[in-house]
Amino acid sequence: MNMQQDVVAPPASYDDPNFIGPVLVKFFLNEASKGAVPKNLPNTPRKSDRFYDAKHSGAAIRIGKRELGETGRVRKGRVDTGEQAFDPKSMPLVCAKLPKLDGTEGEKGWQLTSAHTFKKDDGNKVQHVVVLTFELLAAPIKLEAETIAGIEALAASAWQLCNVWRNPAPATAPITVNFVGRQVGVKPKHVLLMPPNEIGVEPIDKAPEVAAT
Repeated sequence: MNMQQDVVAPPASYDDPNFIGPVLVKFFLNEASKGAVPKNLPNTPRKSDRFYDAKHSGAAIRIGKRELGETGRVRKGRVDTGEQAFDPKSMPLVCAKLPKLDGTEGEKGWQLTSAHTFKKDDGNKVQHVVVLTFELLAAPIKLEAETIAGIEALAASAWQLCNVWRNPAPATAPITVNFVGRQVGVKPKHVLLMPPNEIGVEPIDKAPEVAAT
């Protein structure tokens, strides 16, 4: 049982009028929950941690913020250039109100341009990660109805934590949203919303269109 499940925090948001994405939404599932991975998604092997650490370090140097590329700044032994948009611990049990996944979001809304899954095994635990990429002013991909249903089921679940990471770079740098700790049979208390140019999390009772679904 999540000891924080009765906590309802005030809304928080990351609002940058110049931000155009992309937004990477990731759902992290443990080995016991791998059956929740949506069907028919391509499995794309993940490159090594060393590859991504070097990529992050190089990005920090290019924007003149070498200190953001230091090993262990956020995670022990890793290079993370991003910064949290808000404190995830104050907003437990989060679901997601994703943009429409069937390509009917409208030309000004977020479009799903990529979807895949990969298996992550660091030697201590195995995770199955579902990765969705949303972009503005882009052509959407087409998914089977069964796949859309699987993604929507993940989005509607209550997740123990939702980490939103913004990258210190131009407005075209990605924001990464990580959903961790799926809580089966628990009602969400907060909801992630994705209006154009904005990412926000707020109490679910403030979003009646979500609470009614």
